[in-house]
This record gives sequence, structure tokens and C-alpha cells, in this order.
Amino acid sequence: MARFLHVSWVGAVGILRAAVAGRPGQRYILGGEDFSIRQLMVHLQASFGTSAPRARLPLAIVRAIAGLAETWGGMRGHRARLNRMFG
Repeated sequence: MARFLHVSWVGAVGILRAAVAGRPGQRYILGGEDFSIRQLMVHLQASFGTSAPRARLPLAIVRAIAGLAETWGGMRGHRARLNRMFG
């Protein structure tokens, strides 16, 4: 499961709540609703009117592809869109 929330909630409401109700020296994790990647894809498909990916790849393969993309991008002087931090 992954946790997603809209950036405006973090930037506005979350910081305001921490400022009003928080205690000095404390840390706060601002999180939203838990989604599986499949649920996220279904939501994105509905929101953007696109089709969801047809294939499912194991995370290890995605990370390997991301590593190759980083290497290839570095050789070409570009930042890879898919990278190990994202993937």
C-alpha cells in the first residue's frame, strides 16, 4: 500500500494544523488515504480517461529498468524520467 494526498492539503491545511495544534520540537507526518498501486491506476484511469497499464512487472524488474534508464540518461546528459527513487 502507498499513501497519497493532494499537495494543497500538505501545504495549506497540514502546516496550519501543525502550527495551531502542534508542539515545539515535534515532527508530524502528513498522510492521506492508503491505496494499492492497482487502486491508484484505476483512479488515474477514471480521472484522465486513459487506459491502465496492461502488464504487471515485479518491482525488482522495474528497479532494474530504472537503473538502466538512469545510466542511459547520464551518458546522454539527461535526467531519466524513470529512476530508482521513483520506481
